[in-house]
Amino acid sequence: MGCIKVLNLNPETLDMTSVLNARLYSGYAGWSAGQLNAEISTGGWIVADLTDTDPFDDNPGDLWTIVLARQEGFLSKLAEYPDDPRMN
Repeated sequence: MGCIKVLNLNPETLDMTSVLNARLYSGYAGWSAGQLNAEISTGGWIVADLTDTDPFDDNPGDLWTIVLARQEGFLSKLAEYPDDPRMN
């Protein structure tokens, strides 16, 4: 599995005039120390590489499906899974 790429949006290091739009996520999760790493190492999370264009995709509602579809093996099949599993 890959890693999540973090973009440095510091205006001193990024030519902000070239950024037309971007998607930023912020939130809070109450994991205990080491809990997230343990969940990732036991396969509880899908960790995938992103492309340079993912944060700027015009269709954020389709991004999860797009990222899953480009994965190898079983993960790519998850892109075809219906939103409502009863419709499968």
